[in-house]
Amino acid sequence: MTASLPSIISESVLNHRLRFPDNASFGGNIPKTRIYQRSGATASIKQKFVQQLDKITWACKLAPETINLPAGSFVKEIQVFDLTLKSGIEEVDEVVLRTMDKAIIHPLFYRINKNETCRYAMAYKRQHESASDKWVVDDYFYSPWMDGGAVEQPLPQALNLQSLYEALLRLLLPEPATTSESLPKQIARLHEIAVIQRAMARLESAIAKEKQFNRKVELNAEMRTLQQQLKGMI
Repeated sequence: MTASLPSIISESVLNHRLRFPDNASFGGNIPKTRIYQRSGATASIKQKFVQQLDKITWACKLAPETINLPAGSFVKEIQVFDLTLKSGIEEVDEVVLRTMDKAIIHPLFYRINKNETCRYAMAYKRQHESASDKWVVDDYFYSPWMDGGAVEQPLPQALNLQSLYEALLRLLLPEPATTSESLPKQIARLHEIAVIQRAMARLESAIAKEKQFNRKVELNAEMRTLQQQLKGMI
């Protein structure tokens, strides 16, 4: 399992809202206790749910019978959850999202609502290497916050629910795929970019603090090397 992405460009460049098919609308509220029971949430996680979320709504069910797309090899359905933040809360803690993803077997696409704005979030959820019936919940990716006037566009075109899941996730990735780059390879490249970005941040701090001229020259040379590596990956 890959480690969580370190400080990477955290948002995609997505600038439009997604329009989900009317036939997929579900609209049922989900009690937080149901998530607790299915996930075995700790007391501290339950507290985050209570403090941060006003309500959880099961907004849409993307399935063969609702959007006329066949199931994929692993993705049989995609659930769309609306998360309404409580007044004064600026963001939902990722552990809250991860708890829900572990409680629900299908991929979850989150619409996080704050006042009149909305942002999307989704995990890179993949098949377990040694247990084909289990999911591994890896990194989360986010769209920017969008206001209510943002243009709506339909869902990406897809051949089945597996490819729709990948297309939705790619919308949230901070760097586009290269030619013929698979989703796992794209995620791996983002990890490498993140590692370089963190190293550059540490170097930038060290350069600012360094008093010795010769050492500062060495650090700047290291920075140029990292900058070239990053340039070749973006």
